[in-house]
Amino acid sequence: MRSSLLRICLIAFVLFGSTGLTKAIVLYSMDLYNNSGYAVDLIDTRTRSAWTTIANRSRKKFVYWEGAVIRVSNRNLRFARVDPPNEYIATGLFSVSFKAQLNPDLRIYLLPVGTHVPARQIPPQPKGFPLTPIR
Repeated sequence: MRSSLLRICLIAFVLFGSTGLTKAIVLYSMDLYNNSGYAVDLIDTRTRSAWTTIANRSRKKFVYWEGAVIRVSNRNLRFARVDPPNEYIATGLFSVSFKAQLNPDLRIYLLPVGTHVPARQIPPQPKGFPLTPIR
C-alpha cells in the first residue's frame, strides 16, 4: 500500500513538474496602481460585469489568476497572465503578490518590490512585460 502511494506521488510529480504546470498553480495577488488618467473597472470574466473600480491615482489588490480584464471608457481590455520573475514577488504568510502600474498607454508595467507608486521612471521590463491588451 505504501509503495503504491509513493509510486502515485512520484508519477504526479513527474507529470506536473516536468510540464511546467506547477508554476501555473501559484495564485498571485496583483497590487495595481492606476496611473492611466481614467477610473478603470475591474471586470469579472465569468459575469462580464464590473466588481470594483480603481480611481485614477489609487490602487487595488486583486487575484491575478487568468490575467486581468479592465474597462476603460467603455472599452474592455484583456491582459493574458504572465508570471512575474521571482525578484518581483513579495511573499507573506498567506500571500504571494507583486506590484504593477497601469500607465496612460494602457499597458501594465511590473514594478520592483520596494518601489513607491506612482513610479515616475519605469524600470526596464522583464520578458513578457509590460502587459499589453490582447487584440
